Amino acid sequence: MSAIHLHLIEDGDFLLNFLLKNNKETQFIEIETYRTENEKLRNEITKLQQMIFQQKKDIDKLNKKADEEYKRAREEFIAKIKEQEKTIKELEKQNAELMQDKNELETLRKSLFSAQPDEIPDIPDGEIHKTINRPEIVIVGGHPSWQQRIKKHLSDITIIETDNQNYDFDIKQKIKLIVFNTAYLNHGIYYKFINFARKNNIKVCYITNQNINRAARQIWAVCKGGF
Repeated sequence: MSAIHLHLIEDGDFLLNFLLKNNKETQFIEIETYRTENEKLRNEITKLQQMIFQQKKDIDKLNKKADEEYKRAREEFIAKIKEQEKTIKELEKQNAELMQDKNELETLRKSLFSAQPDEIPDIPDGEIHKTINRPEIVIVGGHPSWQQRIKKHLSDITIIETDNQNYDFDIKQKIKLIVFNTAYLNHGIYYKFINFARKNNIKVCYITNQNINRAARQIWAVCKGGF
């Protein structure tokens, strides 16, 4: 709106009174017309102000809605990322366990088909027994009568009965090697010790030969490279 119009709106009443006072009929008519125009302009200004106010309210609503949508979308995105990260970690854990199982199966296969005692150098049984007769070597499984026989030759080695499900690992005991006798072995005790070996990065080997000296040589073959 021009400055002239605003000035006229403000001074319209003054001019009307002035002309009426001077009794000029033609000027009165012009002023009355001008006053009508001013009223129309005032109404238009009011409408514009109301329109601007309503538009501002609508913009505020839209901004608020946009903020809420952004916040909701961001929270959903973060939650989905966290869920995917959790899934990835679980898959990585499963993959690591599968790789451990594969390595253990490969070790078992080698012990069954490759690591035959006849292939071990001709070393006296007494020397073999002396090398492996250590409490940090644990034998898990084996028939009770076999365990009694090997205990006579290897009195210091740790023997775990195959049904000893409640065995409590002694943190003071520095286990360096866990030997599984697969000829007589309970699944529950196997998984108890294999999980302990995985968690503590302990070397594992498998024996199948029930001859005491041959079994001792299989253990020695693993120990000769150190722990």
